[in-house]
Amino acid sequence: MRILHVNKFYPPHLGGVEFVVQEITEGFAEEMEIDVLVCHEKKGSTNEQVEGNVRIVRARSWGTVLRMPISFDFFVRYREMVKKADIVLVHHPFPLGFLAAAFFGRSKPLFVFYHSDIVKQKIAGLLIKPLLNRVFTQAKGIFVTSKNLCRYSEILKSYREKCIVTPLWVQTEKFTQGDFSESSRLIRRKYGSPLVLGVGRLVYYKGFQYLIRAMKSLSAHLLIIGNGPLKKELNALIADLKIQDRVSIIDPVEDLAPYFHACDIFAFPSTHPSEAFGLVQLEAMLCEKPIVNTLLPSGVPEVSVDRKTGLTVEPADTKALTLALHTLLKNKEIALQLGKQGKEHAMGYKKETTLEIIKQAFTKAL
Repeated sequence: MRILHVNKFYPPHLGGVEFVVQEITEGFAEEMEIDVLVCHEKKGSTNEQVEGNVRIVRARSWGTVLRMPISFDFFVRYREMVKKADIVLVHHPFPLGFLAAAFFGRSKPLFVFYHSDIVKQKIAGLLIKPLLNRVFTQAKGIFVTSKNLCRYSEILKSYREKCIVTPLWVQTEKFTQGDFSESSRLIRRKYGSPLVLGVGRLVYYKGFQYLIRAMKSLSAHLLIIGNGPLKKELNALIADLKIQDRVSIIDPVEDLAPYFHACDIFAFPSTHPSEAFGLVQLEAMLCEKPIVNTLLPSGVPEVSVDRKTGLTVEPADTKALTLALHTLLKNKEIALQLGKQGKEHAMGYKKETTLEIIKQAFTKAL
């Protein structure tokens, strides 16, 4: 079986979708032939590399506009590569991939991996809706990461019979094997205790501004690990609230495991369904940390379940965030119990299970 993956970018580009694409391709590499078609993130000529049984083609692009690559070479490469494919898997959101799938190689079985809705770019979403409908009608199946995404997504409501729930996963051993005691001790010594941790890009839908405001009345230190366009704005908010001594923002780190083990609570305050799943929740849960997350119409509250693995509050609600964090900080036994239950819950998200779901769908389509 030869699979053609189609996505915007591929590692070393950092991103949750890119992580999933790489994990799926590597997971199938021993038993299938894998082609990956993506674009150059910056201006550049076509680049091709082979990693084991995985062939990665980066189409020449003119750069990106609104984080979307501009590439005519992409369509040339797609037409060439789709001829050899048995199955095509297009990752959403990526309009170029949908354009290619809609007009070239339509005789090949097509699947879509639907990572999230298009939320902020409403006008763009309306413009490409006919294209999405055309591809979804053509698709043999649509992989979605949670039941909630299938249930609440407006664009998917007409295609629910095609949806296949395909949960994401994390590398369990990375967060459970090893001695983190010394590195965690140093982190707590540097940033203080008790420690609340937040991780993610500093963008609108992560909701870090509400988390920062919640710290105004809490006796704890908040550490946010991330970078992005809102960094200056968030630092200004910290200064306005005069809590510089209790809130720190640092750039992304190579290894998050010691930080998860060092914290007392992991906070995930996302405010929009652009946050479709929240893999970092699983990572924190594997380190036995209770989660405070938000009740989004996405996979976020499925990953960490209210009163089972943490506490879930309404999005964009500073008071509710404050209360949830206060509850866990003051009730250590409850926090420890939720953390233990969280690890058990997170261990159920297995890569092998998800790959088997995808493989069965592919086999059935041929």
